[in-house]
Amino acid sequence: MPPDTFFFAFCALIAALLVETVLSARWNRAYFRSGFLVFSKRISPAGMAPALPSPSALEMAVKSTWLPSLVFHQLSLSELAFRERLFEFRLFSYTPVMHGLIECRGAEHLILVQGRLNWSTVLFILFFALGPAREVWFVVLPFLAGVLAVIYAFQASRYRRVVAALASGSGAPA
Repeated sequence: MPPDTFFFAFCALIAALLVETVLSARWNRAYFRSGFLVFSKRISPAGMAPALPSPSALEMAVKSTWLPSLVFHQLSLSELAFRERLFEFRLFSYTPVMHGLIECRGAEHLILVQGRLNWSTVLFILFFALGPAREVWFVVLPFLAGVLAVIYAFQASRYRRVVAALASGSGAPA
């Protein structure tokens, strides 16, 4: 990649990170509803119609001492957005690759838990796929793929804890 193009791509990546951080921090509905779907689980509560627990009840149900806290925010009566707490330092920390949305579909009698790829993650992949010289691709790309896979595995396991908390009825309905 020519130096000017590389610099422009780097600036676009930094700008995307800043915009994404602001949208995430402000709990922007469009942001939490967008991105490539990379995690999806359905919960069909037995018996009564599904209801979303309160954000604070879910935060307590999935609390971790080692990992950054998951925080939840009600977007509507049937939707909760969630993400790692911004700028929280714990013993083990990572840069998230996805953000979450919980959707309660009462008419269909189900709750969806979705993880969508962060915009910056997509740009990061493109930046490094197009950026390094072809001579180092065999080292750089597998390494980055491995790092992203490990981060995704951590996040997916945390999202499965959210699913388990919802399935067990943890927390009082909002």
